[in-house]
Amino acid sequence: MLQRNDPNSCIGLPGLSNTPGTAYIAVNQEGKFHQFRQYNDDQTPKFDIDYGIDTPLTGKDKRVIHIHEYVDGVRGSGRFLTDEEYAKYRSCI
Repeated sequence: MLQRNDPNSCIGLPGLSNTPGTAYIAVNQEGKFHQFRQYNDDQTPKFDIDYGIDTPLTGKDKRVIHIHEYVDGVRGSGRFLTDEEYAKYRSCI
């Protein structure tokens, strides 16, 4: 099980990373995967892989693994991961 650095903190990830090209993982209160965020070399978000509800993808109340890409600093709509993306990031999620 993953452990949180600070169990009392919120689960959100920072808008900018301290290290260019790095990634962060957020876990929920139970220590289960919530979100993976990859950052660009300019320290801005590149994409998020989320485990959660994304109503346009699945309908109401169904949690799924999905990805949101950032374009010009704006988080885009969710989509399902490709097989290649899932294979590349499955050890992180």
